[in-house]
Amino acid sequence: MTDKEFDSTISRVRKIINRWITPCGLRTWQNVDFQYHRNMAEMADSSNQMLSEKERNVAGRAVVDWDYRRATIHLNMDILSRSTDEDVDYIIRHEICHLLVNEMREWSMYEKDVTSCIQHEERVVTDLAMVLGWVRMAGRRDPRPKKK
Repeated sequence: MTDKEFDSTISRVRKIINRWITPCGLRTWQNVDFQYHRNMAEMADSSNQMLSEKERNVAGRAVVDWDYRRATIHLNMDILSRSTDEDVDYIIRHEICHLLVNEMREWSMYEKDVTSCIQHEERVVTDLAMVLGWVRMAGRRDPRPKKK
């Protein structure tokens, strides 16, 4: 990916991120940082975490410190540059939803199979991301009537 393609993708992704910051309540968080990475190797290095085989092909990864309302969302520009705006919009919603439910991971430390706990979170986050999209579309089709 050239520098120009990288910068162009960041610009396109930022517009989509800005669409969701306020409706999802992220302005009330102490800090939410979006980091843009050219590829998965760079993304893995910056989050200082070993990635599983499944995680190596993700478009985004949320690292959340929920009790202090701080988070970093790492985004893989290689994947996002080849994605439609609709797909990028979904990916951003999905990663933001991880911030909203992350504290539920606390109970996973009592479970023997942490992987299944993460699978549950992924399913919940996937559904919430879809609901946010459906609500946005419903609002466009049926906006509130103006006050008289």
